[in-house]
This record gives sequence, structure tokens and C-alpha cells, in this order.
Amino acid sequence: MIMKLYEFENSLGWDFYDIPSLFVIVVIVVIVGVHCYKQYKRNKDAEEE
Repeated sequence: MIMKLYEFENSLGWDFYDIPSLFVIVVIVVIVGVHCYKQYKRNKDAEEE
């Protein structure tokens, strides 16, 4: 299973164990998630008024 994942990552062209790229992806996901959550909350508040 792990080897399959490792081969898949290699086929994408970047190393699964390359921590900086993994860290950047996590940061982007968190930023997008927070942004979407704020938009969602704002829309819910607007509907209730």
C-alpha cells in the first residue's frame, strides 16, 4: 500500500517525502478552508436577518 502511494507520488513528479511542498499544500488547504468557512458564515448571517 505504502509503495503504491510512493509510486503514485513519483508519477506526479514530486517526492512524497519533500516536506516543504507538503507543508505548502497544508497551508493552502487551511487558508482556503478558513476563507470558505467565513464566506459560509457570512451568507448564513445574511439569510437570518
